Amino acid sequence: MFVYKQKDGLEYLISTVLEPHIKHCFTTRKGGVSENKYASLNFRFRCGDPIENVRENVKKISEACGFNGVNTVTACQTHGSSVKTVTVDDCGKGVWKHSDIEDADAIITNVKKLPLMGFFADCPLVLIYDMKNKAAASVHCGWRSASEDIITKALNEMKKIFNTDTADVIAAVGPSIQRDCFEVGDDVKRAFSSNIGAWTEKYFTAAKNDGKYMCGLQSILKVQMEQNGIKSVNTDICEECMVCSHERFFSHRYTKGNRGVNAAIIQID
Repeated sequence: MFVYKQKDGLEYLISTVLEPHIKHCFTTRKGGVSENKYASLNFRFRCGDPIENVRENVKKISEACGFNGVNTVTACQTHGSSVKTVTVDDCGKGVWKHSDIEDADAIITNVKKLPLMGFFADCPLVLIYDMKNKAAASVHCGWRSASEDIITKALNEMKKIFNTDTADVIAAVGPSIQRDCFEVGDDVKRAFSSNIGAWTEKYFTAAKNDGKYMCGLQSILKVQMEQNGIKSVNTDICEECMVCSHERFFSHRYTKGNRGVNAAIIQID
């Protein structure tokens, strides 16, 4: 279950599955300092919003949630399926200094007090935590990344580097575009069927427009996590649609790309 929290004018979501074990949040667009189409809690760099505004938003959410904001790390998300490991040498990259973490829609770490920040504006953002080995991941799961099985790739990398056993893993899928608003073409359906399996086809239902489908991406992600050994009871999926709730969240589809981005943050203490 997801719960809204408010502090110092900010509004954000937490997962009750993650909350007892790991510090985290999924932001809304409320409580920041950005203006106009970026109003107000925008985390999108290099978009026209002054960098000092975005950095101030990072400070605000860090202070409200208890993150070590100066160490926050981001990556360049490209809707691919590359996974990068973040170390202490990467502290601050993407926020306070230049980042060379390119082409990484999933970042993982076991470094304490190093917040991982991922961005979303309709695409599901999945936060993952290995409770035994104390390792965390931020995984951007748009349809392209999901159809390339980024969830499995991130978990396999955690197994290899941190000795993760998925029986010890908890995960939360944040707010995103839901099936009733997510109309896609046949190319999306075929990408999942070809790359992931024919079982995904049942999560595509015929849309009103010919040749189009309504995609239940969150359901596919849940099955992918369960196939990897994450217990159903250890997964949390937010059912709020970002398109329908565009006044609360930045939605790419609703604004046709003319917007800021929300952030999901996870930190090991």
